[in-house]
Amino acid sequence: MTMDNFQEAVHVTEITHQNLRAMLEGCAERLLLIDTRPFLAFNTCHVLMADNTHFPAIIKRRSKGTVGLDHIVKDVEKRQRLQAGFYSDIVVYDDNSDGPQHLTNDSTTQLVLNGLRQNCSHCHVAFLKGGFDTFSAEYPDLCQWSSPPVSPMGFSPTSSATLTANSTSALSTATPGSEPVYDRGQPVEILPYLYLGSGYHASRKDMLEALGITALLNVSRTCPNHFESEYMYKCIPVEDTQNADIQAWFQEAIDYIDLVKLSGGRVLVHCHAGVSRSATICLAYLMHTNRVRLDEAFDFVKQRRSVISPNFNFMGQLLQWEAQLHSAAPPSGSAGNCSNHGQVRPFCSSPTASVSSPAPRKRIRSASCAPLARSPCFVFPMPRQDQPLMSPS
Repeated sequence: MTMDNFQEAVHVTEITHQNLRAMLEGCAERLLLIDTRPFLAFNTCHVLMADNTHFPAIIKRRSKGTVGLDHIVKDVEKRQRLQAGFYSDIVVYDDNSDGPQHLTNDSTTQLVLNGLRQNCSHCHVAFLKGGFDTFSAEYPDLCQWSSPPVSPMGFSPTSSATLTANSTSALSTATPGSEPVYDRGQPVEILPYLYLGSGYHASRKDMLEALGITALLNVSRTCPNHFESEYMYKCIPVEDTQNADIQAWFQEAIDYIDLVKLSGGRVLVHCHAGVSRSATICLAYLMHTNRVRLDEAFDFVKQRRSVISPNFNFMGQLLQWEAQLHSAAPPSGSAGNCSNHGQVRPFCSSPTASVSSPAPRKRIRSASCAPLARSPCFVFPMPRQDQPLMSPS
Protein backbone atom coordinates (compact mmCIF):
# COMPACT_ATOMS: atom_id res chain seq x y z
CA MET A 1 0.00 0.00 0.00
CA THR A 2 1.42 3.35 -0.99
CA MET A 3 1.43 6.31 1.37
CA ASP A 4 -1.28 8.03 -0.72
CA ASN A 5 -3.52 4.96 -0.48
CA PHE A 6 -2.87 4.75 3.26
CA GLN A 7 -3.85 8.37 3.71
CA GLU A 8 -7.05 7.80 1.72
CA ALA A 9 -7.91 4.68 3.73
CA VAL A 10 -7.76 6.41 7.10
CA HIS A 11 -10.08 9.28 6.05
CA VAL A 12 -8.31 12.22 7.67
CA THR A 13 -10.84 15.04 7.76
CA GLU A 14 -10.02 18.62 6.84
CA ILE A 15 -11.42 21.36 9.09
CA THR A 16 -11.27 25.15 8.88
CA HIS A 17 -10.17 27.69 11.46
CA GLN A 18 -13.85 28.37 12.17
CA ASN A 19 -14.38 24.68 12.99
CA LEU A 20 -11.45 24.68 15.40
CA ARG A 21 -12.71 27.81 17.10
CA ALA A 22 -16.09 26.15 17.68
CA MET A 23 -14.35 23.13 19.19
CA LEU A 24 -12.22 25.23 21.52
CA GLU A 25 -15.29 27.10 22.67
CA GLY A 26 -17.27 23.88 22.93
CA CYS A 27 -16.13 20.50 24.29
CA ALA A 28 -12.46 21.42 24.56
CA GLU A 29 -11.80 18.90 27.33
CA ARG A 30 -12.26 16.03 24.84
CA LEU A 31 -10.07 17.64 22.19
CA LEU A 32 -6.39 16.78 21.67
CA LEU A 33 -4.44 19.39 19.68
CA ILE A 34 -1.08 18.52 18.11
CA ASP A 35 1.22 21.21 16.72
CA THR A 36 3.84 19.75 14.36
CA ARG A 37 5.87 22.92 13.81
CA PRO A 38 9.49 23.19 15.03
CA PHE A 39 10.05 23.68 18.75
CA LEU A 40 11.11 27.33 18.50
CA ALA A 41 8.03 28.28 16.46
CA PHE A 42 5.74 26.45 18.88
CA ASN A 43 7.18 28.19 21.92
CA THR A 44 6.85 31.59 20.28
CA CYS A 45 3.12 31.05 19.84
CA HIS A 46 0.66 28.17 19.51
CA VAL A 47 -3.04 27.42 19.72
CA LEU A 48 -4.36 27.16 23.26
CA MET A 49 -4.06 23.65 24.74
CA ALA A 50 -1.82 22.40 21.90
CA ASP A 51 1.12 20.02 22.43
CA ASN A 52 4.22 20.09 20.26
CA THR A 53 5.52 17.13 18.26
CA HIS A 54 8.36 17.56 15.79
CA PHE A 55 10.71 14.82 14.60
CA PRO A 56 14.40 15.24 13.73
CA ALA A 57 15.65 13.93 10.41
CA ILE A 58 16.97 10.64 11.80
CA ILE A 59 13.56 9.73 13.25
CA LYS A 60 11.90 10.53 9.93
CA ARG A 61 14.37 8.34 8.04
CA ARG A 62 13.79 5.38 10.35
CA SER A 63 10.05 5.74 10.78
CA LYS A 64 8.96 3.62 7.78
CA GLY A 65 5.96 5.83 7.25
CA THR A 66 4.48 5.94 10.73
CA VAL A 67 5.38 6.35 14.40
CA GLY A 68 4.02 5.07 17.70
CA LEU A 69 1.94 7.02 20.17
CA ASP A 70 4.85 7.47 22.56
CA HIS A 71 6.53 9.63 19.92
CA ILE A 72 3.38 11.52 19.00
CA VAL A 73 1.93 12.28 22.44
CA LYS A 74 4.89 12.81 24.75
CA ASP A 75 2.82 13.81 27.78
CA VAL A 76 2.32 10.52 29.63
CA GLU A 77 -0.97 11.54 31.23
CA LYS A 78 -2.46 12.66 27.92
CA ARG A 79 -1.25 9.53 26.18
CA GLN A 80 -2.91 7.37 28.83
CA ARG A 81 -6.15 9.32 28.45
CA LEU A 82 -5.96 8.88 24.69
CA GLN A 83 -5.44 5.14 25.04
CA ALA A 84 -8.36 4.97 27.48
CA GLY A 85 -10.67 6.56 24.94
CA PHE A 86 -11.10 9.90 26.71
CA TYR A 87 -10.38 12.05 23.65
CA SER A 88 -12.93 11.92 20.87
CA ASP A 89 -11.34 14.45 18.51
CA ILE A 90 -7.72 15.00 17.49
CA VAL A 91 -6.69 18.00 15.41
CA VAL A 92 -3.23 18.21 13.83
CA TYR A 93 -1.82 21.40 12.33
CA ASP A 94 1.42 22.70 10.84
CA ASP A 95 2.48 26.14 9.62
CA ASN A 96 0.19 26.75 6.66
CA SER A 97 -0.52 23.64 4.58
CA ASP A 98 -3.87 23.65 2.75
CA GLY A 99 -4.49 19.95 3.27
CA PRO A 100 -2.94 16.49 3.80
CA GLN A 101 -2.55 16.10 0.03
CA HIS A 102 0.11 18.82 0.11
CA LEU A 103 2.25 17.06 2.75
CA THR A 104 5.42 15.19 1.88
CA ASN A 105 5.55 11.55 2.91
CA ASP A 106 8.40 12.10 5.37
CA SER A 107 7.06 15.28 7.00
CA THR A 108 6.37 15.29 10.72
CA THR A 109 2.72 16.13 10.05
CA GLN A 110 2.23 13.18 7.69
CA LEU A 111 3.93 10.77 10.09
CA VAL A 112 1.76 12.00 12.95
CA LEU A 113 -1.44 11.61 10.94
CA ASN A 114 -0.45 8.11 9.87
CA GLY A 115 0.44 7.08 13.41
CA LEU A 116 -2.76 8.44 14.92
CA ARG A 117 -5.07 6.77 12.44
CA GLN A 118 -3.21 3.48 12.72
CA ASN A 119 -3.29 3.42 16.52
CA CYS A 120 -6.41 5.43 17.41
CA SER A 121 -9.30 4.34 15.24
CA HIS A 122 -11.81 5.35 17.93
CA CYS A 123 -10.88 9.02 17.49
CA HIS A 124 -11.93 11.47 14.81
CA VAL A 125 -8.62 12.73 13.37
CA ALA A 126 -8.62 16.00 11.46
CA PHE A 127 -6.13 18.31 9.76
CA LEU A 128 -6.44 22.10 10.16
CA LYS A 129 -6.59 23.66 6.70
CA GLY A 130 -4.33 26.69 6.45
CA GLY A 131 -2.46 25.69 9.59
CA PHE A 132 -1.40 27.93 12.41
CA ASP A 133 -0.79 30.97 10.22
CA THR A 134 -4.43 31.23 9.18
CA PHE A 135 -5.84 30.39 12.61
CA SER A 136 -3.62 32.83 14.53
CA ALA A 137 -4.40 35.64 12.08
CA GLU A 138 -8.13 35.15 12.60
CA TYR A 139 -8.21 34.28 16.29
CA PRO A 140 -5.13 35.62 18.11
CA ASP A 141 -7.09 35.53 21.38
CA LEU A 142 -7.25 31.73 21.10
CA CYS A 143 -3.46 31.48 20.86
CA GLN A 144 -0.86 31.45 23.62
CA TRP A 145 1.87 33.97 22.89
CA SER A 146 5.17 33.81 24.73
CA SER A 147 6.29 36.89 26.61
CA PRO A 148 9.27 38.77 25.14
CA PRO A 149 12.54 37.05 26.01
CA VAL A 150 14.07 38.54 29.14
CA SER A 151 17.61 39.84 28.80
CA PRO A 152 20.01 39.11 31.67
CA MET A 153 20.80 42.84 31.60
CA GLY A 154 17.26 43.91 32.46
CA PHE A 155 13.61 43.08 32.99
CA SER A 156 10.88 42.60 30.47
CA PRO A 157 8.08 45.17 30.52
CA THR A 158 5.86 42.64 32.28
CA SER A 159 8.26 41.98 35.13
CA SER A 160 6.98 42.42 38.65
CA ALA A 161 7.44 45.88 40.14
CA THR A 162 8.59 44.22 43.33
CA LEU A 163 11.87 43.30 41.66
CA THR A 164 14.12 46.27 42.21
CA ALA A 165 17.27 45.30 40.34
CA ASN A 166 16.81 46.73 36.85
CA SER A 167 19.80 47.32 34.66
CA THR A 168 19.62 47.91 30.92
CA SER A 169 23.34 48.40 30.45
CA ALA A 170 25.20 46.44 27.86
CA LEU A 171 28.05 44.12 28.72
CA SER A 172 30.56 46.65 27.48
CA THR A 173 29.27 49.36 29.81
CA ALA A 174 29.73 47.48 33.08
CA THR A 175 31.59 49.65 35.54
CA PRO A 176 34.13 48.55 38.15
CA GLY A 177 32.43 47.42 41.33
CA SER A 178 29.05 46.92 39.63
CA GLU A 179 27.24 43.59 39.83
CA PRO A 180 28.36 40.93 37.33
CA VAL A 181 26.37 40.86 34.14
CA TYR A 182 25.16 37.32 34.84
CA ASP A 183 23.49 38.52 38.07
CA ARG A 184 21.59 41.37 36.47
CA GLY A 185 17.89 41.30 35.87
CA GLN A 186 15.88 38.30 36.94
CA PRO A 187 15.83 34.57 36.17
CA VAL A 188 14.57 33.91 32.65
CA GLU A 189 11.66 31.68 31.72
CA ILE A 190 12.74 28.76 29.56
CA LEU A 191 9.38 26.99 29.79
CA PRO A 192 6.34 28.00 31.87
CA TYR A 193 7.60 25.79 34.71
CA LEU A 194 11.36 26.04 34.12
CA TYR A 195 13.56 29.06 34.90
CA LEU A 196 17.31 29.65 34.56
CA GLY A 197 19.40 32.02 36.65
CA SER A 198 22.42 32.53 38.87
CA GLY A 199 23.24 31.87 42.50
CA TYR A 200 22.45 35.51 43.24
CA HIS A 201 18.98 35.10 41.78
CA ALA A 202 18.50 32.03 43.98
CA SER A 203 19.30 34.17 47.04
CA ARG A 204 16.64 36.78 46.22
CA LYS A 205 13.43 35.66 47.89
CA ASP A 206 11.52 38.56 46.37
CA MET A 207 12.43 37.33 42.90
CA LEU A 208 11.47 33.76 43.70
CA GLU A 209 8.11 34.83 45.06
CA ALA A 210 7.38 37.22 42.19
CA LEU A 211 8.02 34.47 39.63
CA GLY A 212 6.11 31.81 41.55
CA ILE A 213 9.16 29.60 42.03
CA THR A 214 8.42 26.59 44.25
CA ALA A 215 11.61 24.54 43.90
CA LEU A 216 15.29 25.03 43.09
CA LEU A 217 17.86 22.84 41.34
CA ASN A 218 21.31 23.83 42.56
CA VAL A 219 23.97 22.67 40.07
CA SER A 220 27.06 23.36 42.17
CA ARG A 221 29.01 22.31 45.24
CA THR A 222 29.37 25.78 46.69
CA CYS A 223 26.12 27.72 46.28
CA PRO A 224 24.09 27.62 49.52
CA ASN A 225 20.42 26.73 49.72
CA HIS A 226 19.08 29.90 51.32
CA PHE A 227 15.46 29.01 52.05
CA GLU A 228 15.28 25.30 52.81
CA SER A 229 12.31 25.72 55.15
CA GLU A 230 10.22 27.29 52.37
CA TYR A 231 11.30 25.67 49.08
CA MET A 232 12.20 22.24 47.85
CA TYR A 233 15.85 21.90 46.84
CA LYS A 234 17.94 19.42 44.93
CA CYS A 235 21.72 19.70 44.64
CA ILE A 236 23.82 18.33 41.79
CA PRO A 237 27.43 18.64 42.99
CA VAL A 238 29.24 19.26 39.69
CA GLU A 239 32.25 21.51 39.14
CA ASP A 240 32.66 23.69 36.06
CA THR A 241 35.81 21.91 34.88
CA GLN A 242 37.05 20.20 31.75
CA ASN A 243 36.81 16.73 33.30
CA ALA A 244 33.53 16.93 35.22
CA ASP A 245 30.87 14.38 34.27
CA ILE A 246 27.63 16.33 34.12
CA GLN A 247 25.91 13.93 31.73
CA ALA A 248 25.66 11.36 34.51
CA TRP A 249 23.18 13.71 36.19
CA PHE A 250 21.01 14.51 33.19
CA GLN A 251 18.27 11.95 33.81
CA GLU A 252 18.10 12.74 37.50
CA ALA A 253 17.75 16.44 36.79
CA ILE A 254 15.05 15.72 34.21
CA ASP A 255 13.12 13.60 36.70
CA TYR A 256 13.30 16.37 39.29
CA ILE A 257 12.10 19.06 36.88
CA ASP A 258 9.24 16.81 35.79
CA LEU A 259 8.36 16.18 39.44
CA VAL A 260 7.99 19.93 40.01
CA LYS A 261 6.02 20.31 36.78
CA LEU A 262 3.57 17.56 37.71
CA SER A 263 3.03 19.14 41.13
CA GLY A 264 1.99 22.39 39.43
CA GLY A 265 5.14 24.22 40.55
CA ARG A 266 8.01 26.12 38.95
CA VAL A 267 11.69 25.27 39.29
CA LEU A 268 14.70 27.59 39.12
CA VAL A 269 17.84 25.88 37.81
CA HIS A 270 20.98 27.74 38.87
CA CYS A 271 24.69 27.38 39.50
CA HIS A 272 27.06 30.20 40.48
CA ALA A 273 26.61 32.35 37.38
CA GLY A 274 23.88 30.60 35.40
CA VAL A 275 26.23 30.41 32.45
CA SER A 276 27.67 26.89 32.10
CA ARG A 277 26.45 24.17 34.48
CA SER A 278 22.82 25.17 34.94
CA ALA A 279 22.55 26.13 31.26
CA THR A 280 23.79 22.64 30.35
CA ILE A 281 21.07 21.06 32.49
CA CYS A 282 18.38 23.19 30.83
CA LEU A 283 19.69 22.28 27.39
CA ALA A 284 19.68 18.57 28.24
CA TYR A 285 16.11 18.88 29.51
CA LEU A 286 14.88 20.59 26.34
CA MET A 287 16.63 18.03 24.13
CA HIS A 288 15.07 15.14 26.04
CA THR A 289 11.57 16.49 26.63
CA ASN A 290 11.01 18.33 23.36
CA ARG A 291 13.03 16.01 21.09
CA VAL A 292 15.10 18.83 19.65
CA ARG A 293 18.68 18.98 18.49
CA LEU A 294 21.41 20.67 20.51
CA ASP A 295 21.75 23.61 18.13
CA GLU A 296 18.01 24.31 18.25
CA ALA A 297 17.88 24.03 22.04
CA PHE A 298 20.97 26.23 22.37
CA ASP A 299 19.48 28.97 20.17
CA PHE A 300 16.24 28.81 22.15
CA VAL A 301 17.95 29.28 25.52
CA LYS A 302 20.46 31.82 24.16
CA GLN A 303 17.59 34.04 23.01
CA ARG A 304 16.34 34.15 26.59
CA ARG A 305 19.64 34.35 28.48
CA SER A 306 22.35 35.65 26.20
CA VAL A 307 25.24 35.01 28.60
CA ILE A 308 24.99 31.20 28.55
CA SER A 309 28.22 29.48 27.55
CA PRO A 310 28.63 25.82 28.58
CA ASN A 311 32.29 24.87 28.73
CA PHE A 312 33.80 22.77 25.94
CA ASN A 313 33.60 19.59 28.00
CA PHE A 314 29.88 20.06 28.68
CA MET A 315 29.17 20.82 25.02
CA GLY A 316 30.83 17.52 24.10
CA GLN A 317 28.65 15.67 26.60
CA LEU A 318 25.56 17.38 25.20
CA LEU A 319 26.51 16.15 21.75
CA GLN A 320 26.81 12.63 23.17
CA TRP A 321 23.40 13.10 24.80
CA GLU A 322 21.96 14.17 21.46
CA ALA A 323 23.32 11.05 19.76
CA GLN A 324 21.95 8.87 22.53
CA LEU A 325 18.48 10.43 22.34
CA HIS A 326 18.21 10.05 18.58
CA SER A 327 19.91 6.66 18.16
CA ALA A 328 16.81 4.50 18.62
CA ALA A 329 14.30 4.18 15.80
CA PRO A 330 10.68 4.87 16.70
CA PRO A 331 8.28 1.92 16.80
CA SER A 332 6.21 1.81 13.61
CA GLY A 333 3.87 -1.01 14.52
CA SER A 334 0.76 -0.98 16.64
CA ALA A 335 2.46 -0.60 20.02
CA GLY A 336 0.30 1.53 22.19
CA ASN A 337 -2.73 0.86 19.99
CA CYS A 338 -5.91 2.32 21.42
CA SER A 339 -8.41 1.27 18.81
CA ASN A 340 -10.85 -0.67 20.97
CA HIS A 341 -12.23 1.96 23.27
CA GLY A 342 -15.57 2.90 21.72
CA GLN A 343 -17.03 4.25 18.53
CA VAL A 344 -15.97 7.17 16.43
CA ARG A 345 -18.00 10.22 17.32
CA PRO A 346 -18.33 13.55 15.44
CA PHE A 347 -16.66 16.77 16.42
CA CYS A 348 -18.22 18.59 19.36
CA SER A 349 -19.51 22.09 18.83
CA SER A 350 -21.39 22.82 22.04
CA PRO A 351 -21.10 26.53 22.90
CA THR A 352 -21.65 26.00 26.61
CA ALA A 353 -18.19 24.84 27.67
CA SER A 354 -15.07 27.00 27.72
CA VAL A 355 -11.36 26.45 27.34
CA SER A 356 -10.08 24.94 30.55
CA SER A 357 -7.75 26.99 32.72
CA PRO A 358 -4.49 25.60 34.15
CA ALA A 359 -4.61 24.21 37.64
CA PRO A 360 -3.48 26.57 40.41
CA ARG A 361 0.17 26.29 41.35
CA LYS A 362 1.12 24.63 44.58
CA ARG A 363 4.03 25.54 46.83
CA ILE A 364 6.28 22.57 47.46
CA ARG A 365 7.78 22.27 50.88
CA SER A 366 11.46 21.70 51.39
CA ALA A 367 13.02 18.28 51.56
CA SER A 368 15.55 17.63 54.29
CA CYS A 369 19.22 18.04 53.57
CA ALA A 370 20.74 14.71 54.54
CA PRO A 371 23.23 12.26 52.97
CA LEU A 372 20.95 10.16 50.78
CA ALA A 373 21.31 8.01 47.72
CA ARG A 374 20.56 9.63 44.38
CA SER A 375 16.89 10.46 44.10
CA PRO A 376 15.01 13.03 42.02
CA CYS A 377 13.44 14.70 45.04
CA PHE A 378 16.07 15.02 47.77
CA VAL A 379 18.71 17.56 48.70
CA PHE A 380 22.35 16.51 48.73
CA PRO A 381 24.65 17.48 51.62
CA MET A 382 26.28 20.86 51.25
CA PRO A 383 30.09 21.14 50.98
CA ARG A 384 32.41 22.63 53.54
CA GLN A 385 32.46 26.41 53.63
CA ASP A 386 36.19 26.52 52.99
CA GLN A 387 35.90 24.94 49.55
CA PRO A 388 37.02 27.37 46.83
CA LEU A 389 34.49 28.98 44.52
CA MET A 390 34.83 27.80 40.93
CA SER A 391 34.91 30.11 37.95
CA PRO A 392 31.55 31.61 36.94
CA SER A 393 29.33 28.91 35.44
